[in-house]
Amino acid sequence: MRIVHQPGELYVDYAGLTVPVVDPATGEVREAQIYVGTLALSNYIYDRQTTRLNTSHLVITDAVCCAQ
Repeated sequence: MRIVHQPGELYVDYAGLTVPVVDPATGEVREAQIYVGTLALSNYIYDRQTTRLNTSHLVITDAVCCAQ
């Protein structure tokens, strides 16, 4: 099946399992998701660790992805 992409469309997903992230100041270990975004037709990939999966974090990460 062929998918037709339009320039500027943003495709996002969270990749795989969570990964442990250690805070160097406190030694606290937190689980993080890996956000992956790509702009259609650009070959541009953006990834970032996020510690919360809620709407506000997704909107902020989408905005940062598009601003890069």
